[in-house]
Amino acid sequence: LEAAVRRYGLDDVCDRLGVTAESTRKLAEACELGGLTGRVSDVFGSTSDLPRLGGDGIRALASAGMEIGFHTVHHPILPRLTDGQIDAALTEGRSTLEQEAGVPVETFAYPHGLATPAVARRVAAAGYRAAVTNRSFVVGPMSDPFLLGRWDPRSSDEDLFARSLALRLNRPGKGPQLTD
Repeated sequence: LEAAVRRYGLDDVCDRLGVTAESTRKLAEACELGGLTGRVSDVFGSTSDLPRLGGDGIRALASAGMEIGFHTVHHPILPRLTDGQIDAALTEGRSTLEQEAGVPVETFAYPHGLATPAVARRVAAAGYRAAVTNRSFVVGPMSDPFLLGRWDPRSSDEDLFARSLALRLNRPGKGPQLTD
């Protein structure tokens, strides 16, 4: 989607997909919530020509102490799938990534950041030790390790990042209230 927006512009991509959005992020949300994620590749073609991080890069990250987590191969919205489809998404490609990284892959990031307690139970059953959502909230000792929040700063401006981080670290908060 990002490659299509870079190539054709936000307005053209929105027109071709039949959605309205004022930013690429809002366009992605509209595609996810509207079930259009599969249509993006139908309309704009494959992304196989985009640069990918190869095995050497993955091993270098792991060797430098970076946590290597899994995010599925096809990026489905897990709460919309059956239990069997969820289980397949959680395992297909994981062993390949472990071989590339040279380390066990024990953490998971939900595609689109979306999870429910039922999906979280499937992640735990698949042998992961923790998983993160896209919900921004303070994580503490009582947080569910399979429904952790995370924060995406969305800025490369160091001063803005530092101020935003300081505010978030000093803000009291509770975990998410999720239902199946």
